[in-house]
Amino acid sequence: MDVNESDFVTNPTSNHSVFGNLEDWNNEIAADRIPNTIILCLYMVIGVTGNLLVVLVYKSRTHMQTDNRYFILFLAELDLVSVVVGVSYSLYLNFAFVLPKETAVCKIFAFLLQTAGVTSGIVLLYISIQRYKLVCRPARRQITARHRKVMLGVSVAAAAIFSIPISAYYDVSIIPNVERNVTGFECAIVKLTTLHRVTYAMYNGIMLLATIGILITMAVLYTLILKSMMKRSATFKARESRRQQLREMADANTGDFSSEDFLNISSQFPTTEEESVSRNSQFNMVNLANEKHPRTSMIIDKDDRSKQRESIATRNSCVNPQIPKRKRKASYQAVKNHFSTHRYSYIFISITFFFAISYIPTVVVSAFESRSTEFWINQSYASLQILLVLRRMYILNHIVNPVIYGYFDRSFRREVKKTIRKMFCGLVKMEITSSSDKTSNHY
Repeated sequence: MDVNESDFVTNPTSNHSVFGNLEDWNNEIAADRIPNTIILCLYMVIGVTGNLLVVLVYKSRTHMQTDNRYFILFLAELDLVSVVVGVSYSLYLNFAFVLPKETAVCKIFAFLLQTAGVTSGIVLLYISIQRYKLVCRPARRQITARHRKVMLGVSVAAAAIFSIPISAYYDVSIIPNVERNVTGFECAIVKLTTLHRVTYAMYNGIMLLATIGILITMAVLYTLILKSMMKRSATFKARESRRQQLREMADANTGDFSSEDFLNISSQFPTTEEESVSRNSQFNMVNLANEKHPRTSMIIDKDDRSKQRESIATRNSCVNPQIPKRKRKASYQAVKNHFSTHRYSYIFISITFFFAISYIPTVVVSAFESRSTEFWINQSYASLQILLVLRRMYILNHIVNPVIYGYFDRSFRREVKKTIRKMFCGLVKMEITSSSDKTSNHY
């Protein structure tokens, strides 16, 4: 329903005083929400800046648009729209919580915010399936670029369809204030009849079950992905330890290094079928090296000479920390290789984690909010601040993603620095040009 001033005037002869009372009431509510308004402004600045940088970098740098980064651009665009819409609507409610509103405002914003949240959930589920296939089933058929485009379109369409009912339940709710003798108007879930209450409960139940199912599915998939990644990391660590021991034996001053030594070292570590093939190929390389010189080994790294000097210096100092040192080097190399190889998996795991912890409080507070039209009016000042942060915590999901990209992706950080530098230089150039034009016009 559309609401205008005449709907809440209780005394036609005192129109000005009644409207003034409503404005005073609204101003008090807005003053109580100043802390949350400041938080929302910070959300807007951080979210728009971060996501806009992601969009600019990925749009202008074609080499950044790889398969692993395919979904990042879409998520950044979705996050940018969600931050602008979500923060703008929340600020509007902070400043005009009980003032008259158009019904269309409540319905449109409720629909858009619900669509953005559902789209994020579906896309993150799809990403988890893709990461599972890439990490745990690399030899099988993978998802193609065409499939990804179709899936993104299906995600948006499905989210819009699932969000249509929420726009039917959101409406302008009447909030009477007996003390002030005025009536306020709030965007809220309105359940006019028993049928509305039953259908809304069914809709909430379906959405809750779908959310739980998606979260459980993503948790299982990412658990399997992490187990596979840790297993590969342990394998790499054992291989690096063997390679370090092979180098030290090959660089030793006493004794010859032969293929029998290689087999003795390799037999100390349990190997898989793939490692057995790799060990046999290394064994053949050692045999070829022994034909040329008994102490010649595989050339693996460019810094073998420096490692040889370190090994000699250690032996001359009558200290023998070679085994712990070798383990430390192998562990460092294994960790470095692990995060370098699986950084995109960690990016999407982090995004999914923040999606869960940011949307769960929002859903819980929203459920309590829908039970009473006076939920926000009856809160104390301290409770109001906490509940407002929890209710709008979903916005945090849309502003934290650029931070995750920057933390795990070194090349993205480089490109962001280049983009900022280019923008800054462009602004300086424009300022110099403008100053020179003003000077020439003056003379």
